[in-house]
Amino acid sequence: MLRPLSAALAGWAPAPGGRSDPLGAIVAQWPALVGAGVAANARPVALSGDTLVVGVRSSGWSQQLSLLAPGIIASLRELPEGAAVERLRFRLVAPATARPRPGLGAAAGPAGLRAPRDLPPAASAAEALQRLREHASARRPAAGACTDCGGPHPGGGRCSPCDSSERQARAAAVQRLMYEAPWLGYDEIARLAGGVERDEYDRLRRALLARWWETLVVAERSKRATPHERRIASSYVLLQSGLDPERITPAVVRNLLGTQLAALLFS
Repeated sequence: MLRPLSAALAGWAPAPGGRSDPLGAIVAQWPALVGAGVAANARPVALSGDTLVVGVRSSGWSQQLSLLAPGIIASLRELPEGAAVERLRFRLVAPATARPRPGLGAAAGPAGLRAPRDLPPAASAAEALQRLREHASARRPAAGACTDCGGPHPGGGRCSPCDSSERQARAAAVQRLMYEAPWLGYDEIARLAGGVERDEYDRLRRALLARWWETLVVAERSKRATPHERRIASSYVLLQSGLDPERITPAVVRNLLGTQLAALLFS
């Protein structure tokens, strides 16, 4: 027996225990979490386990948001749906896909979580990061917050993501100096790279030498050497020997690289 539609709707109620879509909830709060400028150029497109995939309009925005990732993750963890997010992955998408959908603009979030409407897009990663920190500090109590990103951190101080980000930046600076000026030594590199500890310096040095050696072995097997591989060989010899450039002799090179590899790279 057919019933009128109005009667059927009157007797309907949502099933108990229903759960909201985690991605939809994150998308709804996204402009409030990152600011209108960032939200105009990037938005969440998928949630896979502990990874949030963010669609970006260009590789430049991907690089900028990589710098902001620790602060964004800390903000996401304030949301029940974002508590499990541990990393961000960026994907280039069409501009229309990266823009916020209608109705998910700066005013979509609840009171106290709304991003300002009158700010122009951030001109740099540093400006976007500063805005993110200002948003975070405006809606979180000072106690129990990370001193860098403003995310929740019991006891204060720097949270693990910010601490990890600093270590990664310091490691990159140290290894870049080892490549560009391998004769400097620990004391000078520690001064230039912000006070890296000796054990960390030694660990980074060993890892870099091992990676360079793998590259040189491939060149030896192929019996071809590019300018890039020759530059790596030069830095390898200097860093491994610890000698000043003027003290490097053909005998030192052959002793460290072997006769065949030395002939291939420096002939």
